[in-house]
Amino acid sequence: MLKGHFENCYGLENFDLLPVSFSTENNKAMIYAPNGVMKSSLASVFDNLSRKKKTEDRIFSENKSEFSIQYYDDTYSEKTKKAVPTMYVINSFDASFEAYNDSVSTILADEELKNEYAAVIESFSEKLNNFIAALQKHCSANFDLEDAVLSSFGATANDTWDTAIKLMEDFLNSETPSESLSIVKFDDIFNPQTLKVISKPDFLSKVTQYISLVDSLVKDSRLFNSQFDDYNAREFGSTIEKTKIFAAKHKLLLNDGTIISSMEEWKSTINSEMERIYNDPLVEQLYTEIDKALNANAATRTLRGIIKENRNILNYFDDIGMLKKSMWIAYAVAEQIDIRDLAESVRKKEAELEKLNEKAQTQLMHWKHVVDVFTDRFRAPFTVSIDNESKVIFKGEPARLKFEYKRHGELRSKTKEELMTYMSVGEKRALYLLQILFDLEKIKASTNATGKKHLVIADDIADSFDYTNKYAIIEYLDELSQNKLIAILILTHNFDFYRTIAKRLNIGFNMLYIVQKGNDESLHMEKFTYKNDYFISGILEEIRDGKIQDDFKQKKRLIASIPFCRNVSEYLKEDDIKSGLTSLLHIKPDTLTITVTDYWDTIKDLFKLGTLDCVQKDKTVIEMIFDTAEQLVSENNNSVSLEDKLVMSIAIRLKSELFLKGVLIANNLETECTNAQTRIWINRAKNYITQEQYDVLNTVGLITPENIHVNSFMYEPLIDIPNWQLYDLYNDVKSKLI
Repeated sequence: MLKGHFENCYGLENFDLLPVSFSTENNKAMIYAPNGVMKSSLASVFDNLSRKKKTEDRIFSENKSEFSIQYYDDTYSEKTKKAVPTMYVINSFDASFEAYNDSVSTILADEELKNEYAAVIESFSEKLNNFIAALQKHCSANFDLEDAVLSSFGATANDTWDTAIKLMEDFLNSETPSESLSIVKFDDIFNPQTLKVISKPDFLSKVTQYISLVDSLVKDSRLFNSQFDDYNAREFGSTIEKTKIFAAKHKLLLNDGTIISSMEEWKSTINSEMERIYNDPLVEQLYTEIDKALNANAATRTLRGIIKENRNILNYFDDIGMLKKSMWIAYAVAEQIDIRDLAESVRKKEAELEKLNEKAQTQLMHWKHVVDVFTDRFRAPFTVSIDNESKVIFKGEPARLKFEYKRHGELRSKTKEELMTYMSVGEKRALYLLQILFDLEKIKASTNATGKKHLVIADDIADSFDYTNKYAIIEYLDELSQNKLIAILILTHNFDFYRTIAKRLNIGFNMLYIVQKGNDESLHMEKFTYKNDYFISGILEEIRDGKIQDDFKQKKRLIASIPFCRNVSEYLKEDDIKSGLTSLLHIKPDTLTITVTDYWDTIKDLFKLGTLDCVQKDKTVIEMIFDTAEQLVSENNNSVSLEDKLVMSIAIRLKSELFLKGVLIANNLETECTNAQTRIWINRAKNYITQEQYDVLNTVGLITPENIHVNSFMYEPLIDIPNWQLYDLYNDVKSKLI
């Protein structure tokens, strides 16, 4: 059993879900409701409950959302603390349904596991994005950062940032790069033009000689060494200058005994040492040759300017590979990125993903079964297979899908993320179906393992698939219902689909419902038994014996039979009968004189009817129609009855045409019309009626169908119109069309 009460839940202001009598013997039910009434709102509440998500009223968000759902012996509300895995909602297809990160989207896993993947990746993504953004600051805007970092540390194009980060940590454990490298953009030093020059053996030889000579001069320096260069000295000077150390009469003692008492002395000492080193004749000669080599093109001249401002950078040019690594580490340090902490986050993420991969492996057999079901039963423009089955089993990879298109004997394989970029909506629907099948197979397995009852709610699946796959999913749901631990509640706004699925799934009359909206916006749920052919079972069989007498329900059925009999006569090419019955649906010269007996005599032989037994058999049919409509309006019954709606629809149209005929005759306008009479008469009379009258007639044309067909699908617009709206329109026609 399922029932519930909902307040301010996605537009469900105050709605009672009547008890749906689910049992192990009766586990299928369906609710029909016009679009925009309640289906998706109701489904959203159950969906939220299954995921432990908050329910709200998005439009009137100030209103508190509350609900109480009873399913068998369990009661659920907004206060339910855990997700309810025994409830599952098949939502109507959304073309943007693939909401996962690309690295997650191709993994074959249920939604819960995908969410776990996404959570792990998301928790790491912020750190990774900050790291990438920090490095990007030290490159040009369109520079291929990932490829440059990976290649700098010896990784391959198939590796990821995870690999690069761990390699950077290894490098940092053995080297301490100079922060002075962080002031230079990476691609100002390393680009195709500069690499042609700085990679030449002659250039490298001169750089090596230069570095060796400078190192020997630095060894004799009273200020510098290999760990403390001129950049460090100037940075140190800037720091102590801010502290006002010399203003406090403190002094610095150098290793040769020199005492520094002011910033001027400190700067003078740096400049003196720099001049001693770089003004050495041999150093000057080598530097000039290096400088000349860097005058080859615009890019090398940029590098030349950088070296001129930061001559100590040349100390790294004897090992280009080392320089690249050192620069990336220097950037990270300058931007306060903790490489070791980032590498630890990588290892944590990998460990968590490995555990999730193990879970995903356990779902492999289910996925193989689902792929087989999908291939056997459903139509798609591609074939589906599991691309890496052996790696799933032997290497612990998560399973991923492969899709193959075949054209003229030629195959093309695509991954899921590639497909998502250019698939048609129809193709995405097929992919969406694949995920649904897996979820349903998981539910079947869960019931077998736990013995717990599960509730599956399908929201407008008629709109989610093309006709072939729509009926295939119906058959699948029918098979699913053979599991008596699974209850299925189908929501639809499509009357044809409602009837089809009610019959194919053999849903009992006591499990069929409709929800309609009242004139006060309130929602009303009741039984809805239009399952079989309405003409045969709902109308003709009920009046076949002719015993109409003075029974109100029988009179309604008699009136409702008119459009059906008219259509059947048209199909049988019984033109005389068709013409006579048309006079009961439109105002014709003989409409006002046709009696109930005349109507019965017209149809009784064609439909093999009994003798008419009716108190009002000598009354005209149009009088009976208007009298019956008046009684319906006075009773103001909002129960869903197709014959009530047909009576009101026919009465509204006939009364409207009586008014229009009078207007046309009064203004000497043509009344003859062979088809679409109501619309044509409205157009002819337009200039001779008030705007208010024209508006009422337009509403008549919109609400009451011009042609009523035997195919019950054509009644969907009429079924969706609530009774009160027909009553109001009838009263408008009576009061305003005069």
